[in-house]
Amino acid sequence: MQTEDHDTFGVEVQTVRKIKELRHKVQELISPHSVRAKAADSLKRKAIRHEQEEQDSCSSGPRFPASLLFRSGLRTRNEHKLRRSRELTHNID
Repeated sequence: MQTEDHDTFGVEVQTVRKIKELRHKVQELISPHSVRAKAADSLKRKAIRHEQEEQDSCSSGPRFPASLLFRSGLRTRNEHKLRRSRELTHNID
């Protein structure tokens, strides 16, 4: 009787080991797609992008706020309009 119990116990142990191995393999396959792994990858990409932007901004010169750039654009557009209107009035006279 003990040999039969021992045999079934050995089979159960092997089955448990196989289940643990399968779980481990599944976790290895799933882990790259997990939320934690995706978040870590995203943070790495964001850090790399931020470093690249800092290097680019340092080499390109000073950065101006959008409002100053907008006003500068309006100013140059108005200067061009004024020049055109003066040229038209000068050509008419």
